[in-house]
Amino acid sequence: MSPIKEPSYLADELRRHNFHPRFQTRFLEEHENVRRYFAGPMRQKRFGGPVVDWESYVRLFQNARKRHAIGEASASYPWSASAAQNIAARIPEAKIVMMLRNPAEKAYSQYLRVVSGGLVRHTFREQVRQILNGERSRFDVLNPLLEFSLYSEQLDRHLKAFRARKVKIYLYEDYRRNPGPNSC
Repeated sequence: MSPIKEPSYLADELRRHNFHPRFQTRFLEEHENVRRYFAGPMRQKRFGGPVVDWESYVRLFQNARKRHAIGEASASYPWSASAAQNIAARIPEAKIVMMLRNPAEKAYSQYLRVVSGGLVRHTFREQVRQILNGERSRFDVLNPLLEFSLYSEQLDRHLKAFRARKVKIYLYEDYRRNPGPNSC
């Protein structure tokens, strides 16, 4: 697997110009951290970070050698309107594995991760109200929150971009009950 868990390179929506202005500084800091990561030995695992060019993305797999399978886990890809087509264009032999989680639990988990990082200080209910009443066009710490779980649209995009036999769908709850090697 890629040493960066969520490089999100193939999601065009995750480019600097699409981020909310209050998130721009953080994006630039993360971009610089990723640049320094690529300048080093890349031995340590890293969670996320904007990988913004194809050469860097390919470098993530430089140590894969002749593995049976290589990959990465960008949670943004199902949500992204561009990722399925970008994956199909760049990596036509790709096989897609989607693990779908209960939408309410997924949203709440995402909210808790942001709260624990000190980026949000209001309740989950208040956050959902803000999302439903506010600007949702820019990427931000909790935008999208609800859209990440619009599975019907996401599955449709991936099934159109790839033959159905190349897309495997699993339920997170089933995996949690039986996390063994044969569960996926």
